[in-house]
Order: sequence, then C-alpha cells, then structure tokens
Amino acid sequence: MHESLLKSQHDTTIEVTDSELWNHFKSGDLKSYELIYRNNVQDMFNYGMSIVHDEEQVKDCIQELFLEIWKSRRNLSATNNIRYYLLKALRWKINHYRAREEKIKNLASQFDFYEKHISFPFEDELIRAQDQIANKLKVELALSKLTSRQKEVITLIFHEGLSYEEVANIMSISVGSIYTLAWKAISQLKKVIF
Repeated sequence: MHESLLKSQHDTTIEVTDSELWNHFKSGDLKSYELIYRNNVQDMFNYGMSIVHDEEQVKDCIQELFLEIWKSRRNLSATNNIRYYLLKALRWKINHYRAREEKIKNLASQFDFYEKHISFPFEDELIRAQDQIANKLKVELALSKLTSRQKEVITLIFHEGLSYEEVANIMSISVGSIYTLAWKAISQLKKVIF
C-alpha cells in the first residue's frame, strides 16, 4: 500500500494511507487534492504518452480528469490505491477523447468529400435547404414527444457516443432498461419522422 505524507495544521508531517488521503480529498481538503496531483501527475503523463504520442492531448486529458474528480469528488468510489484509480481513469479519458476526435475527423472528411464532389444548381440548393428545415422541425417535434429519460438516453448514446453500459452506469439503472428506453425512443421518433 502506498503511503503519502500530509502536513497537518501544525506543520507536522503525518503519514497517511492512500485510502485516508483519498477520503480527505473527497471531503474537500484542498491540500490532499494537491498532494494527490503532485504524487501522480508525472506517472500519469508517462502512462498517457505510452498510449498516445501527443503531449498536448495527454496534458489536456490529465487536466480535464483532475477538474472532473474535484467537481465530483463526493460521488467518487473509495480506493486504497490512488495511482491505479487515476491511471485507469486516464486511460478511459484518453480513449474517449480519441474516439470523439475520430468521429469529428470522419464527419469532417465526409463533409469535405460531398462539398468537393457535388455541386447543385441554385434551385436544388433552395429545395435542399427547405427539406433540411422541414426535417429539423420533424426531429424537434419527435423529440418533444419523448419522456425526459428517453431524451437523456438518446443524448448520451447518440450525441455523446457512450455505450449502453456507460449510460446504464451514469443513470444508475440496468443495461436492459437502457435498451428498452432507447428502443421505445427510437420507435417513437420513427413514428413522427417517417
């Protein structure tokens, strides 16, 4: 078990376990948070660079991760190995970041292809714009008919790109319930849109 040094209010150094340090941090102790950062940031950076060879991306992911754990500290699970916890979270964040970037890149390349290879006369452009507006209105109408939980599932799966298991974890319900909510939402959308 890894032990850390934490200074008390009287500037005496106390040895604390990872579990104790994590609990201090979760209760809002800024010194514990800073100590967790200092003790782990270099290992996290080295590990991140072994996954993706992009220094800026790794630094961004580490920064985002530390901001997120501070904001959600009260809801984080307990750990007796902070380094393991942070490395696992960093790996997830880097993979999520890469997947998001890949989707954006694919969409951009598809858009570039169509923009370069297809040209429409003015009338076709006007008709296409009107169709897009009509489709957007249909989608908005369809979405307004969904329950709030159905909207949440659709947003997390299709907009945020999360897996059914991740959505189930976020919403604290079973994966089966997520499949049911998604299926009902998609069925409802099809009825209104098509």
